[in-house]
Amino acid sequence: MSVGVDRVDTERVGTGEMDIQRVNHVIEKAIIFLQEEESEALFELEVPSPADVAKRYGLKSPKPRKQKKQPEASVEFWNLYLSGKLVAYDRKESAKEMKRGGMGNIYRMGHLLKAAQKVEAETKSFAQSSSSEDIEKFRKSMNRNFHSTFPPIKAVNKAIDRYYTTGKRPKYGK
Repeated sequence: MSVGVDRVDTERVGTGEMDIQRVNHVIEKAIIFLQEEESEALFELEVPSPADVAKRYGLKSPKPRKQKKQPEASVEFWNLYLSGKLVAYDRKESAKEMKRGGMGNIYRMGHLLKAAQKVEAETKSFAQSSSSEDIEKFRKSMNRNFHSTFPPIKAVNKAIDRYYTTGKRPKYGK
């Protein structure tokens, strides 16, 4: 096995000059040494596991990391997620209106949260449930109280669909 090494006469490194020919010579010697049959044993060394190292030196063995089980997305969680999306939407819209020189709609959040409370009241009897039937009942209640094209409602519906496909709930709240 031959390895080609490009030679460079000199190269500026930092503030001084370094003789690259010497470095190339050392690299060639190292390559020749590694190509010899005696050096193959260097590559066959076993790397001990952290548990073996701990056992050898009398240390506590490292505990394997536990995978955090993600809690189920109950109807109560989706109510919280809906409220958060509505508040975020109101803040975004108010910021836009303020930027244009307006005052912002001070009644919008009240109307949105009143509709969210209606959804919460309709789903109160199965709020702790995380079954797909109950989540679909929540979705129908949400769509009854809001327009389905309303951006926060679209976002919640997409998050529910993503939850069904991946099994992971969105990172929000508890």
